[in-house]
Amino acid sequence: MKPTETTMSAPETRLQTDDLLYLSFRAAWLTTFDRLKAEYSIADSFSSTGFLDRLPLASGCAPQVQLDLLLETWARLQAGTELNDVDKCVCYCVTDELALVSETENERLMAQVTAGPRTVATVNLRWLASRLRTLQITWPFETDCAELVRDVNRLSPQLDTPTRTELAETVDSLLECVGHWLVNPRIIAHSAGLLQQNEQEALGCFFQEHPNLMNL
Repeated sequence: MKPTETTMSAPETRLQTDDLLYLSFRAAWLTTFDRLKAEYSIADSFSSTGFLDRLPLASGCAPQVQLDLLLETWARLQAGTELNDVDKCVCYCVTDELALVSETENERLMAQVTAGPRTVATVNLRWLASRLRTLQITWPFETDCAELVRDVNRLSPQLDTPTRTELAETVDSLLECVGHWLVNPRIIAHSAGLLQQNEQEALGCFFQEHPNLMNL
């Protein structure tokens, strides 16, 4: 049986790391924006979770703040700026988000993921999740912060261990994010290269309708 594929205009080639991250950020953007719109719609129920909900310590983070963190990290990646520990957690979680799309063979969502501003190689859904798991352990920055923060049992307050001490700053930063409510006014500018124009317009319209979420 032929593997499930989502076809794009480029010929089929092996997806590079930057393309995998691009698609991962796209998947996280789509699911989290859906969650944000549903949260502020009387008619809709929550159809998805925010991508940071995969980290127990960040699961209470408001969806608009999750989007803000997502796009800030994306902008740093594009600028070649050094990533902080929260950025690394964001990268870990977005790859998890795309892996879930692959594992559930959600072709409708995958079509939206690949409909972004960048043309990449054909995506084989059957093998995409394993590619992403490999990426999580081979990319050129530390992933321990996300992997360990994800396992809350290793962060018990009764354990005064070197691992806990090293993660304390990351934990504090994540908890600080959970306490935030307002987003950066440059949130749309940070989406350059990730969102299509109509998606940027939709994001802008949402915040025009909900200006109380913007840190003006």
